[in-house]
Amino acid sequence: MRRLLVRTFLPLILAALCTASSGSAQTPAEPPTAAGKQANLEREYETKIRELARLRDQIDRILKDLDRSPQTPGFTPQPATPPEEPASVPAAKIESVGYTGGGFAFNLSLGWEFQVNSKVQVTDLGVWDHNKDGLDGDFPVGLWDADGKLLVSAQVPAGDKARLVETFRYTSIKPIELEPGRRYVIAALYTPKTKEQEGSYGISFSTPAAVRWLKARRGKTPELAMPDTSMSDQHQAPGSFGPNLLLAPAEGLKGTRSHYRVVEVPQPPKMQTIVVPEQDDGSHREQKVVTVSLFANVDGQLTQVLVEDKPLGVGPDAFKKLVEALKPHRNRTAFGAPRIRVAAMPQVKASDLQAAMGVVERGHYNDRERWNHTRNVEVCSLYAARISQPQANGKFVVADRFRDAGEYVEDRWTGLLWQKDGTASGKKNFDEARDYAASLELEGLKEWRVPKIDELATIFPATFEPFKNTKYTPNQCCTGPDEFTSYWTSELDLPTPDYAFVYQWYAKGGANNGYASRNYVYVRCVHDPVERTAE
Repeated sequence: MRRLLVRTFLPLILAALCTASSGSAQTPAEPPTAAGKQANLEREYETKIRELARLRDQIDRILKDLDRSPQTPGFTPQPATPPEEPASVPAAKIESVGYTGGGFAFNLSLGWEFQVNSKVQVTDLGVWDHNKDGLDGDFPVGLWDADGKLLVSAQVPAGDKARLVETFRYTSIKPIELEPGRRYVIAALYTPKTKEQEGSYGISFSTPAAVRWLKARRGKTPELAMPDTSMSDQHQAPGSFGPNLLLAPAEGLKGTRSHYRVVEVPQPPKMQTIVVPEQDDGSHREQKVVTVSLFANVDGQLTQVLVEDKPLGVGPDAFKKLVEALKPHRNRTAFGAPRIRVAAMPQVKASDLQAAMGVVERGHYNDRERWNHTRNVEVCSLYAARISQPQANGKFVVADRFRDAGEYVEDRWTGLLWQKDGTASGKKNFDEARDYAASLELEGLKEWRVPKIDELATIFPATFEPFKNTKYTPNQCCTGPDEFTSYWTSELDLPTPDYAFVYQWYAKGGANNGYASRNYVYVRCVHDPVERTAE
């Protein structure tokens, strides 16, 4: 303030000095000559210059004293600007989102699995605030190691009080270090009480160079827990971005890994973001999946071994053919080699499943060799594999698998009898579908029932002969011009009141839960095997 006063009144002080100097000059007794006038003016000018110099020196000394004396009354020094601290680094930075989820009907722990390749320190746990308008509930968030040990947990509070970094709100934790080469899982708990959104599919995102995204994780849990890996393929694509974590700045976090690519897809043509997980070799290629399928009848007798669309038969000869069928895939370079998995019906015997797994893992077959497998081979049900039964030109590739019996179709691989007409039932809720099946009579046969999920997977999509009136679209749910249908299964979603599973007849199929009393879809009834004496 004093500095400001001095600088403001300096011109006035100088003007007053000049006036005083002019007024103090004595009037000469006699008029001066021209030479005298000039000499007087020069003396006055030199005197004023000296006065000005003296005043400026005094002002400079005052200003310097003020700078050295911050306690001077009336003066408040400006604080020095502190050095800017390095910003924390989010473990995942979302760039765009195709679809969001939320409003779950059950408790769900969801998140993602990752690996670090250098030592990093976690300082905060957070959850996605989709619209940046505050969370509509408290969100527990946890971090586990790959063995399931909870390393740290915290609760991100409701509202907008939690720290907002980009689109995530964070709460601080006692910093913990993550070790290079190890896998970790982060997850948040979503409940029916909250309608907060989570990024569920079609996400483009990047991670710091030290962090490698591996896969999405989600699972039904009564409280916050590490999600299991029993989700369908659609959730193995990058999604489930509800939780996130902040990392302390470090040299190893410089640079980014991008996890997306853009491709053109038909029906209708459009640009669509496809997330491609990073492979072990560091690439972001799409890895082809080759599926070995095992069918069996209700007694567990193996009835068919397939590699993709190629049937190999049964018994030791089928497994020997399997060795040869997989050789072209094994002979590829590591970069181009596909992932081989085994998909089996639930009733397949353990010995047959073990034999198929042995061929996939070891590359040879010996029916006398005992092998204690370690489950290094991916094994799943036909439903979880989400594959369509092989067909060509509107017919199943194996001509003698299905027998047309008029109003129903017999599947010789499973022994099951199927209602031929896919829409004859009309749309019904879960209870009506059960009653419809119980009262159905086809070709003199009664005791029909609603099929299980795994049973419907054995005929999907049933658009080939001799099935009829099956509406199917290769598009994803709710997109494209073609109608798709769904069929009731007999399986309830037990943790959730009034929910049962339907098998959806689009894309690669698969089950999803629906309201048992309020959703109306078709039912294609099934009958257990019966003895017959003639075709």
